[in-house]
Amino acid sequence: MVLSGALLLAFRSDFGFFLDDWYLVLLRDGPADWMLPHNQHIIILPAAIYELSLSVFGMHPLPLHLVALTLFLISVVLLFHWMRPLVGEPVSVLGCAIVLFLGAGAGDLIFAFQIGFFGSVVGGLGALLLLRRNTTRDDRLACLLLIVSVLSSTLMAPFVLAAAVQILYRDNLRPDFSRLLRNSWIILVPLLIYLVWWAGWNQDGSQEVSLLNAVRIPAYALAALGFAGASMTGAF
Repeated sequence: MVLSGALLLAFRSDFGFFLDDWYLVLLRDGPADWMLPHNQHIIILPAAIYELSLSVFGMHPLPLHLVALTLFLISVVLLFHWMRPLVGEPVSVLGCAIVLFLGAGAGDLIFAFQIGFFGSVVGGLGALLLLRRNTTRDDRLACLLLIVSVLSSTLMAPFVLAAAVQILYRDNLRPDFSRLLRNSWIILVPLLIYLVWWAGWNQDGSQEVSLLNAVRIPAYALAALGFAGASMTGAF
């Protein structure tokens, strides 16, 4: 992890604003603009972080890179702790090493704009780990982290679904729908926040939700899995 962090910091040190960064640098001004979608993604927290950084540090991207890098490394630590009880420590280390040195996909690790995706992963994995503790306090914190995930990007979706599954099967190999109903607020609060945003700020005529796209999801998922594997191993 130290080696990956050092390499990424060295790469990022001379890497300025790039592509999607400019949408937040030039076209967003004030809290009202934080609500606007970017390629249909909710990016409220990234937009706020960009504006704060620009207000304090000016046109210097390094503070944003430091935030993005920190979130990425935290996400890898959380991934390790999430995997270890399921597959053991050696496999967890191997899996995290692949993520730390992402092969042909490493370009995303030096792109400050991915702060949104990193934020969703940190919030999502943190919530899943807290849900394992099965206490009221940790459930509340898990709900809060799912909100952070939602406000960062729509990458929150698999984590909200995973949280529902984890609650459903908590401490039992059989599903407990009554428990899911009792604890549904953990996932309903973040979902409600997203739906309010979607209804109020994402209705710009560019929606891609359609029956045709729904039918294509299995083929798309398989293609995405293959591409992800190729990118992570450097085969792409």
